[in-house]
Amino acid sequence: MGLAAALSASAILASIAAQAVPPGQTPPAGQASPVPARPGPTPLEPPPPRAPIAGLRGFESRSRLVYAAQPGRAHELRAAYVFPDRVRWWISAREGATEERRLRYQYGPHVLAVEPSQSASIEYRAEDRDALLAAFELRRALFLYPDGCAWSGSGSVRTATLASGDVLTAKLAGEPARPIEIEYAPRRGETRDSCRAITWAVTGGRAWPATFELWNGATLAWREAVESVDVETRILDSFFIPPDRRGAAGAPVEGVRDLDIPPTCLRRVPLEPGTSWDAARAARAKLAEDWPATGAPALEEFLTFELREDGLPAAIHLRLARVPERAPEGFVILPERLGAATSVRGLSAVTPAVLERVRHRLPAGGEPGPAYARFDGRRPDPDVVVVVPIR
Repeated sequence: MGLAAALSASAILASIAAQAVPPGQTPPAGQASPVPARPGPTPLEPPPPRAPIAGLRGFESRSRLVYAAQPGRAHELRAAYVFPDRVRWWISAREGATEERRLRYQYGPHVLAVEPSQSASIEYRAEDRDALLAAFELRRALFLYPDGCAWSGSGSVRTATLASGDVLTAKLAGEPARPIEIEYAPRRGETRDSCRAITWAVTGGRAWPATFELWNGATLAWREAVESVDVETRILDSFFIPPDRRGAAGAPVEGVRDLDIPPTCLRRVPLEPGTSWDAARAARAKLAEDWPATGAPALEEFLTFELREDGLPAAIHLRLARVPERAPEGFVILPERLGAATSVRGLSAVTPAVLERVRHRLPAGGEPGPAYARFDGRRPDPDVVVVVPIR
């Protein structure tokens, strides 16, 4: 079973079919969506104003998933929540050097998706939308328990009715009593997602789920181990919108596009001020030549250089070909980030004016991080991607 089928087995990420529609398109009732020429993105209705729950603006979690149908292959889930109605799931799996990624979003009333190797997002409707919203709500209720829902009951059972009319039921055990199972029962339909065999860990004075199983009805979908939970990260609303729908997030700039920057593991090697591109590339080539002798994981083939304000290289970024679970000594793992990017022909075209154009595309409130350039080092005069991330 591939990743798409495994995700469908949990009834939370239905395949793109009758209810998944490209921006601006609505299929006739009972018919699958056609694949039309790409229209301009339809504006999205914004979510309600932000409102913390139990003093938390939101949270980001990182987990390892093992599907029941794929016991030898681990997947990663990065889930970000800001309250209310802002959710983003990034689900990835590696096959050799290839990473397969799926993204799922909630932005206000909209439920959206981006599939592997696709730039165009789709929007879920009807039953598919309800299934994904149920999955989002079940995870939110689990991670925030006992906050975020009006739980009632006595003994070892608690229930909460959501605004949709759907019902959560929690079975408690231990001291202090915490859920060992939470079931989500939709107001209509028979599918019942549940989290079972839940264990807990206390971090920062709050209990978070440590391990659990996700079930769809009587079928085990996956086992999950939560590796980290962060409640301090400040996240812009544009993070919860697919890149092709962020037209109103920042100032339109011709030739500059929004970018979702995947997690990366890198070591920064500073360069002397005034270092030329030829000297920087030679220094990077020498590091790559000596790299196998260090015994460290393999480097990626593309070259990455941090940029100074004048467009010249400030530092070499040695990026690993794969992001490990833990950073090797001297490396750091940067999480998924937002940014903006443009392409130029040749390193001489990386100028202060280009950097300013890319920065101008960032959404309001987004603090620019250090700009960097990426290119194929095998080419003497390469096409260069200039990126400005948001810190």
